[in-house]
Amino acid sequence: MSLFKSTLFGCVVAAAAGLGPSLKAQRGSNAPPPAGPPVQVTVNGRTWTQQQLFQRNIGGPDDQTTPFAPHKIIGNIYYVGTTSLASFLVVTPQGHILINSTYERNVPIIQKSVELLGFKFADVKILLGSHAHGDHQEGDALVKQLTGAQAMAMAEDVPALENMRPAGKPHPIDRVLHDGESVTLGGMTLVAHLTPGHTRGCTTWTMKVQDGGRTYDVVIIGSLGVNPGFKLVNNTDVPQIADEFLRAFKVSRSLQCDVPLGSHPGMFNMAEKYAKLGKGGPNPYIDPAGYKAELDLDETMFHAVLAAQQKAAAPSQASVARTAEIKVLSSTALKGVLEELVPQFERATKHTVVIQYGTAASLKRQIEQGQPFDLAVLTLAAMDDLIAQGRIAAGTRTPIARSGMAMAIRTGARRRDVGTTDALKRALLDAKSIAYAGEGAAGVYFTALVQRLGIAEALKPKSKVTASGLLVGEAVVNGEAEIGILPLSEILPIRGVEVLGTFPMEVQGFAVMVGGVSAGAKAGAAAHDLLEFVTAPDALPVIKKKGMERG
Repeated sequence: MSLFKSTLFGCVVAAAAGLGPSLKAQRGSNAPPPAGPPVQVTVNGRTWTQQQLFQRNIGGPDDQTTPFAPHKIIGNIYYVGTTSLASFLVVTPQGHILINSTYERNVPIIQKSVELLGFKFADVKILLGSHAHGDHQEGDALVKQLTGAQAMAMAEDVPALENMRPAGKPHPIDRVLHDGESVTLGGMTLVAHLTPGHTRGCTTWTMKVQDGGRTYDVVIIGSLGVNPGFKLVNNTDVPQIADEFLRAFKVSRSLQCDVPLGSHPGMFNMAEKYAKLGKGGPNPYIDPAGYKAELDLDETMFHAVLAAQQKAAAPSQASVARTAEIKVLSSTALKGVLEELVPQFERATKHTVVIQYGTAASLKRQIEQGQPFDLAVLTLAAMDDLIAQGRIAAGTRTPIARSGMAMAIRTGARRRDVGTTDALKRALLDAKSIAYAGEGAAGVYFTALVQRLGIAEALKPKSKVTASGLLVGEAVVNGEAEIGILPLSEILPIRGVEVLGTFPMEVQGFAVMVGGVSAGAKAGAAAHDLLEFVTAPDALPVIKKKGMERG
């Protein structure tokens, strides 16, 4: 067996031992690499095969366990990992943050590297990771045992991490993180960015560091690699895996980066940069062009692998029907928009769209109870919660539109000034009755607002809480409520009511509607097409006409 084949086999077996079902979920059931010539790309003047890029990251047979010289990268960030598995120490006056424990057998190596730098391993207070593969996070339990550090992980990676139990040790997860959340310690703030694909919860970390009187943006790439064996087409375990990779590239390109780092040193040319340290020139780790080059390489390889797998799958796809029935669960806030755009989509694609409307909260409960669907259009909070539960593919999460909150009155009823916060308070206190949906975005917003304005108790006796925005409109039309609180987009279609006014900007809130494709969608490709259709530039005039704006 060649050295390369031995190394590749050893890495995959080791990862499978530490990862369990999550490796299967990334590659797909019994998913060998596609037949045919190896996939290769040429980027920045160099040609790579898929396996060569993978090999660049994992290194040779001993590189994963051979310590690399611990050293300062920039500011208060230090390298404490091995030759091919990156670990970073972020030093603060209140203790330290360790990113990536790697294999459990490497924890003593990391500990020694920390101590050689003059720091105490016991001062590690927070433990983070790049993604739920054994070569990056298998050692979490031992690090926690030795330091008592608080272990944190992205929600989408929690199931895979819980299956990572070296010697039977439970995997520690003290705090579950969500996309965009921050981790702070000793004046340092690290932001977790969900960049899925490589794993469901692959995490790219960003932070700002001070060095030489300047501030630099640091990005630690989780991983953007498509390992040999990853199944991007017809992956029954992760149907939207290709979409998740696309999300990861989009997010990564949106980040400001002066200092690119990554879960493998090969991703940021560490050996070459380390050799230049201390030779009188600028810090070689300051390399914004290197960040772009890495993204270009990884994204080009992804598209090449995807195209190869799509070509290989084409014969088996030939008999698949071209039309589909798309089941949509949508918040009522977007009803007006969908009622106009969906018929256009159906005519253009010949797909059939079946929509069930309701409050985001009620639809979320139905999804949690197992109701099948292909596309959901919900509030941001509901969507993120369902993504964390694995019910909606993270890479498909797409803002569609948002609507400001407004007040509805019966057509022809007495109008009053609500243009300022003081005028709004007077109008609410003077109103004989007020209706809002208890579970709707407007109801949540309005409940918090009147508490903030100090009038909640005064309004309670005359408030009518309904089960939906539709019932709010009916209450206003029937004279049961003098004022109805709804997103503007929900008021405009109701006959018999008119808009009294939107809430003043200083207290305004928005119902943000986000679309996402079900992780188990039967019509996933068609649902993705529908999501693209309603977010295309041509849809914007309809969105504005219906009282909404881009989310």
